[in-house]
Amino acid sequence: MTRTRGAIGAALAALALVLVGCGSGSPAAQSSSHPSVLNIALGAQVQPVWWYPLWSTTACGGTLFGMEYQDLLWFNSNGTINYSQSVAKNITVNKTDNVFDVHINPIWHWSNGNPVTANDVIFAFNVLKASAGKGAPWAACGLGIGNMPTEVKSITAVNQDTVQITTLGPVNPTWFEFNAISQITPVPKSVWDKYPNNWNQELSYIKTVGGEPMNANFKVIDGPYKLVKAVTDQYWEFQINPKFSGTPKPTIKTQIYNYETSNSSEFASLKKGNIQIGAIPFSLLNQAKQLPNYRVKPLFYPGFNYIQPNFSSKTQAIGGLFQQLYFRQAMQLGIDQPAIVQSMYHGYAYPVYNPVPEQPPNKFFDASLKNPYPYNPNRGLKLLESHGWHEVNGVMTRGSTQLKFTFLVASGAQTQTNIAELLKADWAKEGIDVTIKEEPFTQVIANGTQNASQWTLMSWGGGWSYVPDYYPSGDGILNSQAGFNPGGYDSATMNHLINITTVEGGTPAQIKQRFDQYQKYAAENLPVLYVPLAPTFYAVSSYVKGYYTNYSAYLGTPPNFITIGQ
Repeated sequence: MTRTRGAIGAALAALALVLVGCGSGSPAAQSSSHPSVLNIALGAQVQPVWWYPLWSTTACGGTLFGMEYQDLLWFNSNGTINYSQSVAKNITVNKTDNVFDVHINPIWHWSNGNPVTANDVIFAFNVLKASAGKGAPWAACGLGIGNMPTEVKSITAVNQDTVQITTLGPVNPTWFEFNAISQITPVPKSVWDKYPNNWNQELSYIKTVGGEPMNANFKVIDGPYKLVKAVTDQYWEFQINPKFSGTPKPTIKTQIYNYETSNSSEFASLKKGNIQIGAIPFSLLNQAKQLPNYRVKPLFYPGFNYIQPNFSSKTQAIGGLFQQLYFRQAMQLGIDQPAIVQSMYHGYAYPVYNPVPEQPPNKFFDASLKNPYPYNPNRGLKLLESHGWHEVNGVMTRGSTQLKFTFLVASGAQTQTNIAELLKADWAKEGIDVTIKEEPFTQVIANGTQNASQWTLMSWGGGWSYVPDYYPSGDGILNSQAGFNPGGYDSATMNHLINITTVEGGTPAQIKQRFDQYQKYAAENLPVLYVPLAPTFYAVSSYVKGYYTNYSAYLGTPPNFITIGQ
């Protein structure tokens, strides 16, 4: 769900958590004309909590890596693999679509001089596989995406530079490459393999050091930058990896990610030039003209925004009511997406009504699909009444149950607070009374993933970014055993539609037909409550070159492509 890669992570944009910056705690919050330091803002009240490149479920938010570990597969904005920035130089597939040979580019070396090998790739896969085991100390975020690891029958080293992956049977090659193989980020086996053949002990060790970025394990890297200092709630300082074997070579000596507290401090710092890459929140977009030394452009991430219902019967106040489709329909009918687009996002956002992104332009999006639940609170009210609810003092009531519950919302972004207030007012028209409770982003995610009894409805300010599941088939988020399914959504029909889209062969027309069926069902069955997808307006100093021209909607901008100069 959330990953921060490159210079600005697509994941933070995916959450619509506006990037803000003040840089006051940074040792290098200098003028943007400084040639050796680049200051970058993290999201308000967001900080890295996990550093190993396979993140745990509880660390799905607030991760920061990619400066240190190079992706096995790097994806361009148009959804194609960029092998020039990938550890893999190509992938070959046999005629029966069940054997994939991943060829490693021999140029890649770790900073200790050792080559990146097939054994490093296999070790990374084995950590993922172990995290899916019964009784594992932690589970990987996104288990189930690409049917990983269960779809893999075997993984072996053909030679030092070739990994052969055999699947259980024929699969959709695009899906398997985009959603399964893409999850593997090589790490140096010689450094991380502390407990050979004892995977639970290995996972426990990774859990111990995964949140300690200054641990010695993180000193051996293949990415363009290495972490040299971390100050919680202040900044994370990276410097060039002099042994980086990719191209181009990084030229900015130091890149600093700053912890931020508010939108107002961000804007003040941008005006002072203390932050070179940040973002303009929608609440301050009209004031962007006060930043004459910055270029401000909107950038979409490939994903969809939503509010997460809790389907568990343990849900506070209303039990498992979200399991009932009619109730989800009533809630969706109370979401005025056109009003949110115009009043909150200045007309730049797009209504969302299924999990396949429309923006940035996505070839899988079914443009013929219409919104099945356009804003209509009166229809929602009548739907509730038809199921035995009646209004008592403005609140729908049935027996001893009232439609009153807490709406957990990530704090730190005024636009998201305003949206929550608008939703509260519109749902009240249907007799649904929500109490907004704001908490820091990381706490919202922790509540959602760890204890079903602690929340009923939540919004972390965005939704899902299709990274590393670049093929937007919903596996890993909407199937029953998904690695990130905090609401506990469970639909046999959804499982079936996702399955036939991914692991069954067929002609391109047949695959598209199945994919369109999946989109239609996801729109009508409401596994989540859909809200508009908005871009993030990035403010990039005029002294910073290469950011926009090398930007990937999926992974951000490779930090080695960015330069500073007049």
